[in-house]
Amino acid sequence: MSYSLGIDIGGTFTDIVFLDDDGRVHTKKVSSSVDDYARAIVEGVRELFRETSLAGDDVSEVLHGTTVASNAILELQGARTGLITTRGFRDVLEIRRLRMPRLYDIAWEKPVPLVERYLRREVSERIDAQGEIKIPLDPAEVEGVLAGLLAEGIEALAVCLLNSYANPVHEARIKEIVTGVSKAMGGRADITYKRGYPSTINSEREAAFAAQVGERVFGKANVFTDAEPTMGGEDFSFMLQARPGAYVFLGQGGGPNNCFLHNPAYDFNDDVIPLGAGYLAALVEASLPLK
Repeated sequence: MSYSLGIDIGGTFTDIVFLDDDGRVHTKKVSSSVDDYARAIVEGVRELFRETSLAGDDVSEVLHGTTVASNAILELQGARTGLITTRGFRDVLEIRRLRMPRLYDIAWEKPVPLVERYLRREVSERIDAQGEIKIPLDPAEVEGVLAGLLAEGIEALAVCLLNSYANPVHEARIKEIVTGVSKAMGGRADITYKRGYPSTINSEREAAFAAQVGERVFGKANVFTDAEPTMGGEDFSFMLQARPGAYVFLGQGGGPNNCFLHNPAYDFNDDVIPLGAGYLAALVEASLPLK
């Protein structure tokens, strides 16, 4: 008999679950080892092995999840991040979409942005929505902005230029400059460019996973994964901020731009809600395989 081993690391506790082929479950909860999260996993698995008389050869797969990264974001305990953006768009992270979750609550305070204002710097460049360069990027200006951010002690850098989805040439040039400065300082620049995802929090794996489950539920022909990046409705942007990669547009068909379960006009399509429930159930089943 083989077992699936599931591990969930939280900021306070680490949960360990053994699931056998017959659906029987063995669990263990141990305190998370904040200085080295792996230590709690090793100790917890060792205790569970001892309690169940199992061994490593009995485990056929290991599934791992953690809230440590999301906790770091919520608690603003991550790396000190700098942001380089198009001139005039420095404050978009704070302005957001002017959405007030509690419209008449005068005591409501807007959440602190992921990057503080003094670490958000602008460069003079502009690419229009068709990808045409209107204002060329000045490498010397980028070097000066980067020097200023390094003087502030940044540990990570996000680059988010206007309309870069249509033409990423300016972001690619900034990548070259950052890499060159890093080498000159004897350091290393690890840069990943993901098109169509937020520059401060990426969620490519979650989006791909959601698409795979959607193909199983609705059929591959009814799942669109190559739609052009879009600003989207403010409702979806608010939800995506809370749970990146976890939402899908469902509706009457006709292509990705017409498949909204909840569109910006608040026009619900009740006929597809059962499909949404089925999709949610499939996501849960795929995330926690039940035999």
